[in-house]
Amino acid sequence: MRSILITSRDPILNKSNPTGPGKSIQLIIPIIKNKYKIYLLTTKSKHIFFYVYNHKKNLFEKKKKFDFLKYRYDLVYINGIFSILFSFMPLFLKTKFYISPRGMLGDEAFEFKTLRKKIYTFFLKYLIIKKDVSFISSSRKETQEIKVFLKKTNYNKIFEIGNLTGLKKKNKKINIYTKNFNNKKKFKFITPSTISRKKNLLNTIKALHKLQSKINFEYDIYGSINDQKYYNEIKKYLRINKITNINVKPPLSNKELINKLNNYDAMLLFTRGENFGHVIPESAKALLPFLISNKTPWNFFDKYFFGLICDENLLISIKNCIFNFTKLNQNEILRLKKSIQRFYNDIVEIERDNIEKFRNLFKKN
Repeated sequence: MRSILITSRDPILNKSNPTGPGKSIQLIIPIIKNKYKIYLLTTKSKHIFFYVYNHKKNLFEKKKKFDFLKYRYDLVYINGIFSILFSFMPLFLKTKFYISPRGMLGDEAFEFKTLRKKIYTFFLKYLIIKKDVSFISSSRKETQEIKVFLKKTNYNKIFEIGNLTGLKKKNKKINIYTKNFNNKKKFKFITPSTISRKKNLLNTIKALHKLQSKINFEYDIYGSINDQKYYNEIKKYLRINKITNINVKPPLSNKELINKLNNYDAMLLFTRGENFGHVIPESAKALLPFLISNKTPWNFFDKYFFGLICDENLLISIKNCIFNFTKLNQNEILRLKKSIQRFYNDIVEIERDNIEKFRNLFKKN
């Protein structure tokens, strides 16, 4: 049996609302576990761990973290870009590599720690061109970002395969009951997201705060804290403005999240940059309307519905997006939910194609 080392700074075995990069690997593992001996170098609760998959017990067993250097691998799958341990050091191993950038080569990824990241990627590119490396892109946008990164090199090994969602069954029923949004009822908004500046949560909170006099609402953010400083800024803003109807809560497991989504009127994700956004198809499964920025790969859903995409840089754009949604009448909401149903069913069809593409990709090695 061939062997594969998967490296990821984002937790892979975290069942409680894993990050997008971590969930992407979670969904690939079942496709390859009967063909490869799997080794994982990843994190959990901000600690580094090395795991070996035990086929007989169907579970990952923990080993000493630097034991990963003792093994030989037929393939190394690097999940992400910005990590010395998880992305740079593995490239010194003598084997074949797949790299999934997970959106880390986009312009928005360089908005923070710009100089440090540019220096890092300069040396990373130099190392890559000396190795047998293929890139796995999850969208046309990311394919273009990889090409820009590799410019002035002869590298063109890029496989474009959409991220897996884990969604398999089509939604054949639709609950035709919808809240009459013209009534003065309380709107419930949700954002399942890591707490980081990239997610633009503070601007979302500010936009909602400006709507306090116009709509009655409650807003819940569920997620782990990736950026403590940013989290402190959010808490400070809530405290200074004495806001009690906006809450930051711990992350939910996938099962808890799906059940929780049914209790809300809309999901908000005005991100400054998103490689995928697993919560968007998950919201679609619950037929929950979602209001998002123009910085996700889902902008093509304009063909499904209207008025749900805004410019994440403009506070007034976020504010208007939310306010306009609350003014939709019952027929418009029903039309919206039917559109979301078509969108979700199309995702399920795409999922089957992507699973087959991943199977074929790993057959080649």
